[in-house]
Amino acid sequence: QFVPDEGRSYGRGPGYGGFGKDSREVTLANGKRIIQHIAGRLQLNAHHIDVAQRFFHLAVQRNFIQGRRTHTVVAVCLYIVCRKQKT
Repeated sequence: QFVPDEGRSYGRGPGYGGFGKDSREVTLANGKRIIQHIAGRLQLNAHHIDVAQRFFHLAVQRNFIQGRRTHTVVAVCLYIVCRKQKT
């Protein structure tokens, strides 16, 4: 494992690609990206995207995503938002 002068590790290890990202951060970033993509295809507004991302964040915090595909959880979050907003 190579450790440069700055003390940052660039070898294989815990985190995403060895750059120190926590797996939850990676999951949240992927979820956010997927929500934006699907919501864009469905022509949902920014409010819907924001609320869906909050639901996804809650799902990650409560370990609801464990054992489930990210796309499935994202779909559920968008479905909840659309039902609540009657869109």
